[in-house]
Amino acid sequence: MSTNDNLHKALKNKNDEFYTLLTDVEIECNNYKNFFKEKIIYLNADDENSAFWTYFLTNFQHLQLKQLIASHLEEPNSYLLSTKNGIDIKKIELYGNGDSFSLECLMCIKLADIIVTNPPFSLFKQWIQILEKNQKQYLLVGNENSCSATEIFPLMKDKKLTTGFNKITSFRTLTGGIQEFGNIGWFTNLPIHKNIPELNLTHTYNEQLYPKYDNYDAINVSRVANIPNDYFGIMGVPIGFIINKWNYNQFDVLGMAAGNTKNNGLAYSVPYIPNNQDRGGAALLNGKLQYTRIFIRRKEKE
Repeated sequence: MSTNDNLHKALKNKNDEFYTLLTDVEIECNNYKNFFKEKIIYLNADDENSAFWTYFLTNFQHLQLKQLIASHLEEPNSYLLSTKNGIDIKKIELYGNGDSFSLECLMCIKLADIIVTNPPFSLFKQWIQILEKNQKQYLLVGNENSCSATEIFPLMKDKKLTTGFNKITSFRTLTGGIQEFGNIGWFTNLPIHKNIPELNLTHTYNEQLYPKYDNYDAINVSRVANIPNDYFGIMGVPIGFIINKWNYNQFDVLGMAAGNTKNNGLAYSVPYIPNNQDRGGAALLNGKLQYTRIFIRRKEKE
């Protein structure tokens, strides 16, 4: 079974209790030290055994945090951890079970400056929505394929959300074992600056090699590496482009093609030809449905 199959199985069974390893938390969070300074950090799915709690508590003084708060789901009742100096820790019983969507936890969100955690995979999109609604900054672990979700793609397109600096391949399970996954990484709306180099484009445009879609006025590019260096029209590329290949100075992202994305307005202004076989917006090529495509256009040099 592949690492991606493991993720799909977990989502189907809602068995998404996987815990981030301390080394992965350290490697990623060390890139955000300037953002954490004098901020209230809320870990919304973590207890004292969490790698996130360990990292922030251990580095409380070094990061110059204002306050660290953590809560987690525990039946029938849960508790909240809080410290304002990294030494004295208050343990406060909650009325509820610590569910991330409970009133008590939502109040913690309103109090906090930045939310950092690994939410259950099945609730990732809902968490993004809640944090955006509350206008909060966040750093979350999630499935990179979520980039194509209706709730997330618009944020990526508008440069309000981006993937982090690293991927995560291994998680600890409830039984203490290690589970490996593919396509898991970090998402943040913090204004980070990643050094994504411009793509070295070595291919040239050819109508036979780059056919147009049946239902969009755009050419199909099967691999990001195959983007032609002499074409400045609209192109459909694999979703991996927006995850870790998008240099903002080289390309614009115009929209997306996938099932029901046209109905949800995610194709934006990309010229569309109605087709009752495209399931509401998926790209069609010679009558065959394509995997999710990101519409891009190369910027002309000034």
